[in-house]
Amino acid sequence: MFDLFLSGLGDIGDNSYQLLRSLGKKTKIVAEKLNMATILITGGSGYLGFHIALELFQKGFKVILFDLKKTVDVLRKSLIKKYSLDENSLKKNINFVQGNICDFSSLRDVVISNDVEAIIHCASFGMSGNDNLPANNDTIEKVNLGGTRNVLKAASKSKVKAIVYTSTVNVVFNGQVIINGNEANTSYLGLTEHADHYSLTKQVAEELILTASGKAQPNGVMRTCSLRLNGIYGAYEQQHLPRSIAIMRQGLFKVGYCLDTKQDLVHIDNAVQGHVKAVMAMLDPKQAEKMDGEAYFITDGHPVNNLKFFGENLLPAILGQDAKMPEFEVPFLVVLGISWVFFFLSKALGKNFLLPVPAITTAEVYKTGVTHFFNVEKANSHFGYKPEVKWDQKSWDEILESQKLARPILKPIKCSRQTNPKTERFEPSTSI
Repeated sequence: MFDLFLSGLGDIGDNSYQLLRSLGKKTKIVAEKLNMATILITGGSGYLGFHIALELFQKGFKVILFDLKKTVDVLRKSLIKKYSLDENSLKKNINFVQGNICDFSSLRDVVISNDVEAIIHCASFGMSGNDNLPANNDTIEKVNLGGTRNVLKAASKSKVKAIVYTSTVNVVFNGQVIINGNEANTSYLGLTEHADHYSLTKQVAEELILTASGKAQPNGVMRTCSLRLNGIYGAYEQQHLPRSIAIMRQGLFKVGYCLDTKQDLVHIDNAVQGHVKAVMAMLDPKQAEKMDGEAYFITDGHPVNNLKFFGENLLPAILGQDAKMPEFEVPFLVVLGISWVFFFLSKALGKNFLLPVPAITTAEVYKTGVTHFFNVEKANSHFGYKPEVKWDQKSWDEILESQKLARPILKPIKCSRQTNPKTERFEPSTSI
């Protein structure tokens, strides 16, 4: 009925952060305590999945990347170089298996034959851009719902003890203001209240995952939890950053909207930290019990205005130091109305319609234009998640370099020693 597409871009997640350094005594003790578990990551070759694989390898786990294709070469090579990784060690401990989560039998066979003990279910489709348009609803449903059912079914016939599901804050958000939301004061939306099929299918999939928790397995009980993320950013990110850069290069960033609102984002390192700490806790029987069937928000804990956050850091690198943030604002309802035009064009024209470069979907208008942010206290309490500062200049320099950009060299201000006869102060020359 639909087509197949997995979120992972695909590559044998090579993660070897120098074996000797990475696998220190403390890490070895952790790995031995968890019996050197094998962890399968769906969508494991994608941006998030590949980074998670590297961190798990670092901690002594064996990892299987289950995805349609291997990790994009530029990401794989950049991380190997950054962390001085040994490719031979990687190949022994991180195994790429080409497959589709929509194909139950192939997924089941990989899980069973490799004695997989935990699954991190990252694979999804339809988060943003053209993929998010209604013309792709069949594929979105097949991957996000059908794929999740297959993950649960495969796990039920194997030794899997834990599933960590990569969810989204969209399961509780659809344009309403949320300030310091948490897992207790927010709730699922009605099935007809979502702005897009992606958010709807992610909500239903999360419910499937969480209600499966505690079910008997051939070798014990399976525990499940979900991690609700917002937009991921970081070096070599290939979805949001390229779109933003394309818009800015065409000079289309002069018009903004909702510049006084705030939203959550999550740096790739924090997203990885959340997943790795969660899956390790879920493999520990004592910790797993309190996490069983629970959902957690995972963010930077530092809400920002989405447009300003990217604009202030990207614009000078693209257009020069004199580049300015949007010069005027368009009312939110105007932007929302335009997104609905694209929605209906997609429904009418199907996959023949593609978004023009500056356009965003209705769900993206809500995500970037309405204040919504969450606290991470529950994740901190249950498995020690603590976001690190990743919005500083060093992190942005890494991001810019990954996109072949750099901060502009500031124009020097020539100063002449001019004496004010009245105050005897030295004043800078106004000439540049």
